[in-house]
Amino acid sequence: MKTKQKLKILLQNVDTDNKGNFALTLSTISTIKEFIPEAEFYLMGRKGGYIKKFEVKKPIGYKREYNEKFLNKLKYYLYHLISSVYYLIISSLIYLLNKFGIKIKINEKSPLFYYSNCDVIVDIGGDSLSGEYNISVIPIVIDFIYGLLLNKPIVLYGASLGYFKSSTMNFIVKSILNQTKLILLRENKSKKYLDENKVTKPIIRITADPAFNLKSISKEHLNEILVNENIYKIKKPLWGVNPSGLIGEFKKNQSSMDLNTIIAHSIDYLIEKYDINVLLIPHVYSSSNDDRKSIKKIYAILKNKSNVEIIRNEYSPDELKGIIGLCDLLVAARMHATIASTSMSIPTIVLSYSHKTTGIIGDLLGQETYVLDINDLNYKKLLSKIDDAWGRREEIREELMQRVPEIKEKACLNGKLVKEFLDQTS
Repeated sequence: MKTKQKLKILLQNVDTDNKGNFALTLSTISTIKEFIPEAEFYLMGRKGGYIKKFEVKKPIGYKREYNEKFLNKLKYYLYHLISSVYYLIISSLIYLLNKFGIKIKINEKSPLFYYSNCDVIVDIGGDSLSGEYNISVIPIVIDFIYGLLLNKPIVLYGASLGYFKSSTMNFIVKSILNQTKLILLRENKSKKYLDENKVTKPIIRITADPAFNLKSISKEHLNEILVNENIYKIKKPLWGVNPSGLIGEFKKNQSSMDLNTIIAHSIDYLIEKYDINVLLIPHVYSSSNDDRKSIKKIYAILKNKSNVEIIRNEYSPDELKGIIGLCDLLVAARMHATIASTSMSIPTIVLSYSHKTTGIIGDLLGQETYVLDINDLNYKKLLSKIDDAWGRREEIREELMQRVPEIKEKACLNGKLVKEFLDQTS
């Protein structure tokens, strides 16, 4: 492949509702373009169950309500199943015909056209093939199969992988990974998983999450957002709280106090103790686990509502990074909310359900003290960690300022490694 010509890269597994995923997407594009300016990108993901091509759009304050209706969710999964089976049949037929030297032209309206027409597939990684999701990773596996059947080289970019409880799922994912060409990991434990499972065929490198290099918006743009949210004055000190509509599902002891209640009681106590102000910030707007559902529940429990502001509308990843940048401390349950905060050297307490958090925030950034396992979390532990982080905030900020530049360099390395791989396969 010659990078001097226009190189067509299909970015797979794009989700514009999940702003962590979309942060990965935007960062992947900008990093690869630094090394391959001629690159042209197709953004492919799923909407309404169907695989489709996305465009990068950045509306300010997009007002979209979350949908909790069971029938809508069922409809989504049925569409998903039907479309996946349909495109698998088509790509399998194309594969078989190619074996006999018969080339067929794919209609430009078909999403498979972009798979067929690209030079390389880059899966934007994240934790899309992580064991915590078990059978939920099957749609991602199917997307990999499209590319393999159409004989396209596949790169896994900025990924956290493993550990599957199901041996069947582990075998399937291991088989897929062994057919990729290049795997770029964002933490060390995923490399251990690959070694333990004898995934040896791809080139494997440990780098860092691309979103560490995501640029924030300007102050003028940020002011527009605050006006849009009817926030006319930021009162300090300001603590951000990013709850998750998903993380509660990974809490094993469901009989104990739920996470939203723990967060709400903690906010009330800390407002009274420190006279702080709190900003509730969503980071995922997917219909199945919209963070605003958790925010609504937390706000309903709060006694000290006058000290709390809410980000109610939908924003792009760089806009959300600008909002997070207002905070003096962040308590977060979403991975890329924490990447946004730590990349700006903001002291951060992370609520974790996955080894990705321990690997990225704990290991690479040296903040393991402030990574709290969701299954070992209670009201007192959360308060204790917040007290500790607030007391050490200047020390933590200094620690992050020393670590982050190196992490950003590793994040840039992703683009360089992709270029080197493509040069070698040209």
